[in-house]
Amino acid sequence: MRQSYYDLEENKAAKFNIFRYEDRVREADHPLLNLAIVINYLHDEAYLLLETNEYLQRQDHIEIDWSGEQGSIGTIVLDDYNREGMLEFASQVYEALQQKAHFTVQAEDRAIPILEDQKEREAFRVTVTDYYRLTRVY
Repeated sequence: MRQSYYDLEENKAAKFNIFRYEDRVREADHPLLNLAIVINYLHDEAYLLLETNEYLQRQDHIEIDWSGEQGSIGTIVLDDYNREGMLEFASQVYEALQQKAHFTVQAEDRAIPILEDQKEREAFRVTVTDYYRLTRVY
């Protein structure tokens, strides 16, 4: 992981560190999907943590529809806000990003564009890539 690209939050009581991509979009007037890499150094484990803004925080699940350049479409749903659920969700969004997909998220009873800004897309992509490298997924 390229630690110099990340802001570090240390939680010494819980014995973990949280790394957030420093060039992420922190505030917006639209839904945000940011990722953080959590390192539990006591157990030598790493997790992806999905962080949203107020548009998505009160939802019991997140549903994203996407369409790729080659006409492919899909829906990505996060129902379980646990380690495995967030990893699967982030991996599916990452794969769609690789296809240059356009995304909408169901929020406020309508479909709202998400991950439109190149800075948001790059922060998501780099964080997943670094997580994969850290955990030797590829």
